[in-house]
Amino acid sequence: MAFVMLPLWTSILVRTYGWLVLLRRDGLINAALTGSGMTGEPLPLVYNFTGTLIGMVHYMLPLFLLPVYAAMRDIDANLVRASASMGATLGQAIRTVILPLSAGGIVSGSMIVFIYTIGFFITPAVLGGGKVNPLSIRIERTLSTFQDWGSASVLGILLLVLMALVGAMFLVARRLVARNKVGAAHA
Repeated sequence: MAFVMLPLWTSILVRTYGWLVLLRRDGLINAALTGSGMTGEPLPLVYNFTGTLIGMVHYMLPLFLLPVYAAMRDIDANLVRASASMGATLGQAIRTVILPLSAGGIVSGSMIVFIYTIGFFITPAVLGGGKVNPLSIRIERTLSTFQDWGSASVLGILLLVLMALVGAMFLVARRLVARNKVGAAHA
């Protein structure tokens, strides 16, 4: 658990520049890959979508795992044992017992990650090197470079509509999870 929480104890700016040092062409990861013979030349891991994705996953993973862990911690281990005694394989037990009972944590974690990701700025700006432009960076660049308030407003409204649509999807998912829990309790 401490290993999962460790990224939250460090500033996002420090983590982002740490990934920049690790992922660059002469960084530790490329040195290990070329030194072990896995690649013939250094991989382009920064200033593109790959580096941005690695940095964002590193930041967002604890925010997703904490609600999922809280939901899974409340699952009675006897339910998994009971499904095994009824002949369920591990995959069937995960699909029919664990996933439905942890669905609330999965939906909550997904919502938290989505909300943080929509406004994510530092990691795409540094690790993306100007080549990865989420809406938050496009809005900032539209205002700082072009002083085009109209276009920035349209992008802001687009972001708001996107948030509303995804928020509605999460509400539907939450209701489905609640309905499945009630159905499972009656079964």
